Amino acid sequence: MISNFSAIESFFWAAQLSSFRAAAELLNVSQPTISYRIKELEASLGISLFDRQGRGVELTSDGHALCAYVERMMSIASDIEANVSVRRHQTQPIRLGIIDSFAIICLPTLLKRIDKLHPNLRVSITTENSHALAAKLSNGSIDLAILSTPPQLPGVELTSLGKQSISWVASPALGLGQQRLSAERFSQLRIFSTPAPSNLHYLILGSLGKDPALNLHVNECSSLALILTLVKEGLGISLLPERIAQQELAGGLLEMLSSDSFSLPPQDVFIAHNKGIINRSVKLMAALIHDVALESDYVYQA
Repeated sequence: MISNFSAIESFFWAAQLSSFRAAAELLNVSQPTISYRIKELEASLGISLFDRQGRGVELTSDGHALCAYVERMMSIASDIEANVSVRRHQTQPIRLGIIDSFAIICLPTLLKRIDKLHPNLRVSITTENSHALAAKLSNGSIDLAILSTPPQLPGVELTSLGKQSISWVASPALGLGQQRLSAERFSQLRIFSTPAPSNLHYLILGSLGKDPALNLHVNECSSLALILTLVKEGLGISLLPERIAQQELAGGLLEMLSSDSFSLPPQDVFIAHNKGIINRSVKLMAALIHDVALESDYVYQA
């Protein structure tokens, strides 16, 4: 008979995160505590729940079977906590800041997962560039953010989410894909960029704007989705995260451009939080973001 709900909770998060260590961090306990709780659960049920795989763990067939029941138990527990404790005091929503690329690729999946697994978890979302979001984290006006190569600011703690490749892209109608473009040739083209102080803006100026003789034709737009549409129409070129343009590149609607003038290193993407604002709800949201980002191929692990 299962009498220890903490063992169920530990099993649930170890299964969700494929890691005892990550489950321990989320639940704010030690890793040996997680291991002990799961051993207790295995002993009480007489089954093995996990196979150890290097630093991670994978569910056994019995573990998968149990997980379906545990998900329902956790959902009921979440409903009890929300519908009973929240009646006593209204909780504040998690203030989440996201960059535009994450919003395009991951936000629909993230919201669906929140609605399914944690329907009482309230989230208030802001979409801005990494520099603006980092500043908001630093002053405490948001709790959690997805940032790409952000500035170092006091009070902001960064946890690596992965890396993201970026490339210059254009419509095949412009006939640029078979050329190795010089900086001078880039300067003759209409360039779409997100506004300063975005990373893409700085990368464009850093790679092309060093020569004062080049008169860059830069058009600023805060929406990556709109930039993608304009580039597909052959109205200019842009430097974009490859994941944003994945379907268009695969379908031949866009092509990557190459140049001998500069290289484009992958961008580091982080989950960031204000060091003074970290609670269980924020940790839960960070775990959901991590899973969705990897499942959506938004980032890759180097």
